[in-house]
Amino acid sequence: MNIHYQKPPIIEAIMDFVVTPMVPLEPDQLMAFAQTQSKDYADQSPVSEFTLNIDGQNLGTPTTPSMKVVSYIARDHDENRAFQVRSTGFSYSKLAPYDCWESFFNEGKRIWNLYSNFSNPKSIDRVAVRFINRLDIPLPITDFKDWLQTVPDRARLTTVPHQYDAAISKPARRFESALKSDRSYCATFVNR
Repeated sequence: MNIHYQKPPIIEAIMDFVVTPMVPLEPDQLMAFAQTQSKDYADQSPVSEFTLNIDGQNLGTPTTPSMKVVSYIARDHDENRAFQVRSTGFSYSKLAPYDCWESFFNEGKRIWNLYSNFSNPKSIDRVAVRFINRLDIPLPITDFKDWLQTVPDRARLTTVPHQYDAAISKPARRFESALKSDRSYCATFVNR
């Protein structure tokens, strides 16, 4: 069934494949694959991983950071479609305006098939599809049911702030523990 929405709330649709590579792909191979799609996805950027060792016992001792390219992102001319290739998988994104499932699925599947043939993965470990929606609802709201058919249960939402606080404080605790021990941490940057 081909459903087209006049004003879809979807601001990003994402399909993601995580694979175990038969042989890990090198950055130049990832770039070569991205370039095979340069007709439709001309804007191509490397994604780099920056690693810095933090030794909590010897804070004054200089460390040697390292940076390496781990994937490539390719975007179309309008910057509303993009794919990312990495040694461990593939992602395809469609930004607003979202048309329909079929066009999103068919383009993602087309590039996935090319990537899969190119990389020859040993196994597919995860397949995920996500949709990020934006609902513009004027305030004040007297009842969510005026806008949504299914609404969150307020009783179940009372635990969310505690879960949210735990999620926020976890990275801070990890950084604090890194100062007390020798650990490596990674940050990912897109070079544009």
